Parts: sequence; structure tokens; C-alpha cells
Amino acid sequence: MQKKFRIRITGFETKKASAFKFNPLNYRRHGEAQRDALRTMLGVVGWVQGVIENKRTGNLIDGHARIEEALRDDPDQAVPYLVVDLSEAEEKAVLATLDPIGAMADIDQAALDLLFREAVLGMPGLEELLTGLHNSNGDEGDGADNPTLVDRFIVPPFSVLDTRQGYWQLRKLAWVSMGLLGELGRDAAPGGSPRPAANYKNRRRGDGRGREI
Repeated sequence: MQKKFRIRITGFETKKASAFKFNPLNYRRHGEAQRDALRTMLGVVGWVQGVIENKRTGNLIDGHARIEEALRDDPDQAVPYLVVDLSEAEEKAVLATLDPIGAMADIDQAALDLLFREAVLGMPGLEELLTGLHNSNGDEGDGADNPTLVDRFIVPPFSVLDTRQGYWQLRKLAWVSMGLLGELGRDAAPGGSPRPAANYKNRRRGDGRGREI
């Protein structure tokens, strides 16, 4: 019989940034580029993941850089954290393997490209950060060789639902100038499928099988 994975998390809490205890065996060193990226995400998005503290020793196991940035911003601000109950030996094992195991993952470049494209279109304020991170996973070079994600991918159709955004309005104007009118259906466009235009005036309900209720 396969042994079940034990749950070592005992709680989820918040406390002041100044109340955390750094792990004396932490080996990770965070450069300014990483800190800039971290500050940007914390400032724009906020906390989406708790740091990890060992209940028995009071030491941090993960999240040292985030605590340092929180201390720089406001030592009294509340920081979310997971409480785990580990022996000292287990704490050292987790500290030594948490990041290296994550770094072993292979990257599906096509999926990563799509993710960054969708992310930068959804949050234009993060374009510089996302482009820098994306380029660090691909070819290195100057700005001409590494265009922004918007330059690379333009505006992918149907990936952004908010058609009030400026780039969608510009796209609609381009379609209209070409004589493509959505209300005429796809068969109005050269090579379009003979799908009829949607009729939003008929508001009668159906049962999902084409039959009226």
C-alpha cells in the first residue's frame, strides 16, 4: 500500500514583517534585478503566496526576499505566512531542496509565449517587467532583437474579452474600413464560413437543443 503524503502545514496566519526570523542557513542571494521584479509584482498585484515559517524553530524556510522588501516598504505591514511543523533536520532538507526542485521543471516555450502574451495584454502596466522576464528565458540581445510582447504578438484575436480597450477599437475601425461588418455574419468576408449572423433581437428561450420553451 502506498504511503500517504503527510500534511505538515498547521496554519495560515499574518503578522508584522518585522516579526519574522531569517534562517541563518539561507543560501539564496537576491540581486537588484530580481528585487526590482519582486517589488513591482508586490506593488501592482500584492501578496498571492505566503512565506513559510517553521513552528518549532521560528525560522523562515521560504520568502526571505519578500520579507526584506516588506521591511523596506513598511516594517509594520501584515505579511501572510504558512506555519509548518518540521524538525530541524527536515527544515534543512526543505530549505536545501525547495528552489532546486522547482528549477528542474522543463519549459514548454510555446505555452510560455502564450502565457506572457496574455499576461501583458491583461495588465499593460506590467509590460516592461513581463517582457524582461520573457526575454531572459529566450534570446538575449538589445531592444531591436527583443521587441516587447505587444510588438511580437500584436493583439491576439479573442484573447481579450474587453472590447472597450483602445487596441480593440482600433482593430474594429480597421475591419470596418475593409468592409467587414460583424453584424452581417462570416459569409460577408471573403473565404468566410457560411455561418449566419447572430440575432440578438430574438430573446425567446430554448431548452439547449434548439427547441423553444
